[in-house]
Amino acid sequence: MDYHNIEARIQDMDPLNAKIFENGWMYVSDSYGNKECQYFAPYFTEGCAVPGISMISHVVHVVRYKVADLLAKQLELPDAPSEQHRRNWQLGVSAIRARVKAERWKPADTGKLFYLDCPETFRTPALTKIAYNDTNPPKKLGPSRIPRGFTLKYDELLTNSSWALKTPPC
Repeated sequence: MDYHNIEARIQDMDPLNAKIFENGWMYVSDSYGNKECQYFAPYFTEGCAVPGISMISHVVHVVRYKVADLLAKQLELPDAPSEQHRRNWQLGVSAIRARVKAERWKPADTGKLFYLDCPETFRTPALTKIAYNDTNPPKKLGPSRIPRGFTLKYDELLTNSSWALKTPPC
């Protein structure tokens, strides 16, 4: 595999969504942008155990949804590569539904559900916005939220890293 051309979507992730990512192997977003990436690498924000980018997950499926459909009792899961994926995705959907209800999303709103492989820690220490920008990259990360649809090449994620791709725990 040519890792130089692999793109990873980078998005801010608060502690609530970090739990969905780590336990449910999922990410939910609005429907901004049409570009789909092979990998998702969350930028864990303040309040998370390790702020910055330290984990990555292969994107297995991306499904567009309407909030009304997401709240339906029988949301059909995509084909899962394993029973472990199915169990985790069910946990993820349940957690996303709870978030939708608590935050009172509008039934007509749309978005994307990212069904992911088991997240892997791929770099230590975590890549922070400051550390990344210190490398003078072609695309800088601002001090506030990461722009929607922001992507980096896999090699860019490894910048200034004593990286260690670990065997996934699952």
